[in-house]
Amino acid sequence: MVGGHIVADGSLANLEGLWYARNIKSLPFAMKAVDPTIVAGKTDWELSNMSTKEIMDLVEANGDKIDEIKAKSARGGKNLDKLGKWLVPQTKHYSWLKAADIIGIGLDQVIPVPVDSNYRMDINELEKIVRELASTETPILGIVGVVGSTEEGAVDGINEIAELVDCKINPNAVRTKKISFL
Repeated sequence: MVGGHIVADGSLANLEGLWYARNIKSLPFAMKAVDPTIVAGKTDWELSNMSTKEIMDLVEANGDKIDEIKAKSARGGKNLDKLGKWLVPQTKHYSWLKAADIIGIGLDQVIPVPVDSNYRMDINELEKIVRELASTETPILGIVGVVGSTEEGAVDGINEIAELVDCKINPNAVRTKKISFL
């Protein structure tokens, strides 16, 4: 059986993607508010950089507190300021800004990444932004790679973005801060 989710258009898909990221990445802060022992010893930087698997394993292990955790999460309007930046290509569709506004993370959390002469996300510029954010311990909520921009039809280097996410591009330099984003 194959799972999935179909939406009416790209704008809704973008909104839901950002909504899911926001909700998942807010859970460690909610757990800390409900029962600090769940995430004992973790700094806010470490909480904001937990992997989805780590987060969901803690949710599963603390299922008896799920209603309290949800109430203290982004779903309850909490910790939105701690979730970090959302990196999108400069050629972004307007729906990314609209989604950031609708779900309450704020337009100032959306950072446009410069594109190259072919209107594709410039992976070197992306890496510079990731390193700069890591150096100031500013979390990254997510990175958007576009497969067919609206105006140009450009396809970002999804494999290169995935390599950066997996920290295969000079892993020691990026991973020293243990960065995890969606």
